Amino acid sequence: MAWENFNEERLKQIIRQFEGSTTKKNKFLVKPSNIICKGHRWYYVPAKRKHVKINCGIKVYVVDYELDDFDRILVYDGSNLFAAPQDEVIDLGFN
Repeated sequence: MAWENFNEERLKQIIRQFEGSTTKKNKFLVKPSNIICKGHRWYYVPAKRKHVKINCGIKVYVVDYELDDFDRILVYDGSNLFAAPQDEVIDLGFN
């Protein structure tokens, strides 16, 4: 499986950013990304082994850039940790 050993510290940092509890002791910030498509799509959630409906255009954070067999990366949207195709996720960066 592609995401058996992802960076847990990166996921914890992403959750802190969503909560708004980042402090100076946090060593890094994770750049937000965006899912580019129209309407909504169904994405696979590996932990639940099912698909969930996700609205397009939402802000996500990339948890792991390692590709699985279907060229998907692991992203987090604040409530779901799901696999999205790499070509549908673009980095927004910091503004």
